[in-house]
Amino acid sequence: MKAIDVLMNEHQAIERLLHVLRAASERLSQGLPVRPGLFLDAVQFIREAADGLHHHKEELIFFKAIAPYQQKIVDVLLEEHVLARTYTANIAKAAQAWQADDPSFVGEVIKNARLYADLLQDHIAHENKLVFPVSSW
Repeated sequence: MKAIDVLMNEHQAIERLLHVLRAASERLSQGLPVRPGLFLDAVQFIREAADGLHHHKEELIFFKAIAPYQQKIVDVLLEEHVLARTYTANIAKAAQAWQADDPSFVGEVIKNARLYADLLQDHIAHENKLVFPVSSW
């Protein structure tokens, strides 16, 4: 198995999370019940697995290896990682406030969960279709 295969397998796990975030956000926007803890659990997965492991592998190893050949692409991907961290922090803050009995933060949870899911879906597609195929890893 190539290193790229590992990263692509991790993308599949992250995409499953994106599906959950979208479904939960849709339920909330329809006024259906969803527990705030679902979003806090998602944040934990993002911070520990998606960002803590996967993005760090990309940033510390893969991006450094391809930067001499694809610096502009690496810069965009790094910016997207930073933006994803911002959305994650926003989800965490809003879900914590919501869990502490302030339902006025539900809209912020929905907005940031959707922004995160859309960003990561595009980011993953870009890596899988444009970046990884040109790598010999």
